[in-house]
Amino acid sequence: MVFAYKEALKSTYKQRLGACLVSSGRVIATGYNQIRYHRIGSKWSSYESSLHAEVACLTSIDKSRIRNATLYILRISNKDDRPMLSYPCPNCIELIKYLDIKKVVYSIEEYPYYKEVKTKELNDDFAE
Repeated sequence: MVFAYKEALKSTYKQRLGACLVSSGRVIATGYNQIRYHRIGSKWSSYESSLHAEVACLTSIDKSRIRNATLYILRISNKDDRPMLSYPCPNCIELIKYLDIKKVVYSIEEYPYYKEVKTKELNDDFAE
């Protein structure tokens, strides 16, 4: 979670999230959420969109390097850097399952400040 925390600190978005992918005890990819700007038609018009920390992390590495991997996701408060709930959204869950990540560890607001689940236990109708 330390690497996910360091990634979350890089974010300038209103919800600061960091993600870290670990395989065989080694960090193989990291990412954080961020705002991206895309052009629409001409060079004078653009629109803003967000890149989720999980997507930034998982698309930065070749799928063949992911074996028995665990994805760590941490969301921190803008006020005091406290851990907050970082359960993945439905689109990120779909990507996590597609890449066959074995476990996901996400931050929660109460001690011990994280929860570990097997990927098959993730669902998009989560309500804690």
